Amino acid sequence: MGVPYRQTDDLDALTIDLLKYAKTLPLIIDLILFDRGFYHANLIDFMENPVN
Repeated sequence: MGVPYRQTDDLDALTIDLLKYAKTLPLIIDLILFDRGFYHANLIDFMENPVN
C-alpha cells in the first residue's frame, strides 16, 4: 500500500494510520517491510504493542 504525502507530514502518524486501516481489511498480513533507513521510535512502539 502507499499513500501520498508532503515532506512536512509526520511519517510516523501516516504509517500508523495506514497500518490501522490495513488491520480492518479482511486479510492476514504476515510481514511488513520497511527500508533500512526507516527507523522511527513511535512507529516501533506502535508495532510492538500487542493491544493496538
